[in-house]
Amino acid sequence: MAIATLFLIVPGALAQVSQTLRVGSDGTHRSITEAVAAAEPGATIVVSAGAYSEPTLVLGKPVTLRGEPGAVLDGAEERGLIEITG
Repeated sequence: MAIATLFLIVPGALAQVSQTLRVGSDGTHRSITEAVAAAEPGATIVVSAGAYSEPTLVLGKPVTLRGEPGAVLDGAEERGLIEITG
């Protein structure tokens, strides 16, 4: 089982954007993939505690992905967890 604990990922330089998106039952998005798609360049995506079985996350714009304690990405040993492009 491939498991990664989320902490911080910043591909590229951050723009001056104050957009913050929340993922989890208490957030505006139910999945990390959905939040990444909705994020503006420079946004922060905060992932609530829980296990997230997502397709490979493709980050093609500068975003900060921050997991709260207990946030886990689970690739089930079947796929990569994160791909950073652009």
